[in-house]
This record gives sequence, structure tokens and C-alpha cells, in this order.
Amino acid sequence: MVKLRNITDPEFKDDFKTENKGEDDLKTAAIRKSTELKKILTQKKEENPLRYGPFSERVLAVLQRFEEGQLSAVDAIKEYKQIVQDLENEDKAHEKSGLNESAYGVYKILETFVPKGEMVTEARKGYDGDTSSEQDYTNLIQQLAQEVHILYTSDQSAPTGWHLKEQLRKELRQEVRKKANHAGLNDLIPMSTRIEDYALKNYIKVS
Repeated sequence: MVKLRNITDPEFKDDFKTENKGEDDLKTAAIRKSTELKKILTQKKEENPLRYGPFSERVLAVLQRFEEGQLSAVDAIKEYKQIVQDLENEDKAHEKSGLNESAYGVYKILETFVPKGEMVTEARKGYDGDTSSEQDYTNLIQQLAQEVHILYTSDQSAPTGWHLKEQLRKELRQEVRKKANHAGLNDLIPMSTRIEDYALKNYIKVS
């Protein structure tokens, strides 16, 4: 039996200390970390699949290589340590964006629908300022995320019980698509569906 710990547990990172540990202890640590991270990321993917799915894929890739003998226990632990560091950075990324954590979750969904390889000339419609640079366009998408966040938190656009009213949900999806179209995003229908899935987990209001 392996005791599983959450990432916030003070002892969670003890497994990353590999010095003076025997091979059995290292293997146990590697197995524990893979199991812990799979559980943690399953929960985070429930909240936001597009944001945390890549982390889950990285864990599964390390686990597969470890089980196939392509990685030693020490190397597997090192890769898990890097994943944890990247995950912690991702969880704190909203602090530098100017968005709160919920709005940043919206941003990470919108980000996956940004056109690749070229700047969208229509992206600045409805927005102030120049969007000619990559950073400007990032700022624009963050602004869009804030607008979507407000859309689902406002009592005017999303009153208590909005999630139970199909027509209102439809209108909210349409408004998200309208805003996203002005920002030049791709695949507006799948995008608005992803946003609604996120909203149903984070923006439900009950009396």
C-alpha cells in the first residue's frame, strides 16, 4: 500500500529528494508520484480540460516510459518534479495576468482557439488600441476573458438559476461567440460550448 498525498501536503515533495535512497525506495517514490499526479490532474481536468489536459498527458508519458524500462526511477522522479513545478507556475499564472483565477481559466480556454501563425486583421474590431504585436493580441484575449467572466457573473446577464434555463444558456453562448468573433477566434461553436462547460462548473448561482 502506498500512502497518497495531495500537492498541498507538506510531505508531497519529499519524494523529490533522491539522495541516499535505495532502489526500492526510489521505485516506490516514482510509483507514488505517478499515482498522486494522475489523481490530482484528473480533478483539475474536470475543472478545465484544455488547461490541464497537457499536464495529464505528460504524466502518462513519463509513466509509460518508466513502466517500459526506458526511464530509471530517479529520472522519472526528476521529470515528475519538473511537471509539478510547471503545474504550480500554471496555477499562479493568473497573478501576472491581471485576471482573477476564474477569469484566467476562461482565458486558457480562449487561448486554444486563437489562430496560429498569423495575426488576425479583424481582431481589433470593437476594441481600443493596436493589436499588431503578439503581446497586444494576448492582452486582447485576456480582455475578452474578463468580458466573458463578467457575462457569467453579472446578475443581469446570468441571474440565479441561469444554468437551468436553456434559452438563457443559448443566449449566453451566442454572446460569447459574438465577442470571440470580434477577437478573430476560430471554431466559435465548439469554443462557446467549452466556455459553457467551464461556466457550469464555476459560475452556477443558487438562491
